[in-house]
Amino acid sequence: MPNLTNHVLWPPRGPDDSPGDFHNYRFLSNMQQLCFAGLGVGSIEGLVSGFLPEIDPSTDPEAFVVSRFLHENGFQRVQERDKAGWSPLCYAVLRNDPFLVKALVKSKANVDDRVAKAKKDALLPRKLPILLLAVAYHCNAAMSALLSARANVNIRGALGENAMTSAACVNNHEAVRVLVEAKIDPTAKVFPGERR
Repeated sequence: MPNLTNHVLWPPRGPDDSPGDFHNYRFLSNMQQLCFAGLGVGSIEGLVSGFLPEIDPSTDPEAFVVSRFLHENGFQRVQERDKAGWSPLCYAVLRNDPFLVKALVKSKANVDDRVAKAKKDALLPRKLPILLLAVAYHCNAAMSALLSARANVNIRGALGENAMTSAACVNNHEAVRVLVEAKIDPTAKVFPGERR
């Protein structure tokens, strides 16, 4: 297991020691809690060396967590996007860490952000709202953090789908409960051409 973990999660390097496929590294490294669920393996952190914080975690824990997360994911700013069209908040949602999500939002991340480009190997369409991303991957703690930060519960994807549609498609019962409590519109048409 350790060799597989290192191979899958170690920050990628190109032949000239430049960053390699950073998007898939970010995607997988932030999904550790999903990938390793039930295996008795904890999340592996600190894979990217050189983090020298200028922020004291005892006086500003949110800023410290954001700074460390940005460093570990190769970002400089909260509003930045990588070549795959993902912002730091997109990846943070997959980590399912509500403290991190709230800290990024406090640092001016867009609570209604979207994945800008399709990720075909994961069947994720372009312009996918991060609320729907959280629901689809059962990242319910992150979803709740987004909603408590006033994310639009009725936000729609490119095909007109909403978070309730995503929850139904992936059998996420907890998300359905949270979305109903957050007052999602139960009468919303979810697909083009749908009749009521």
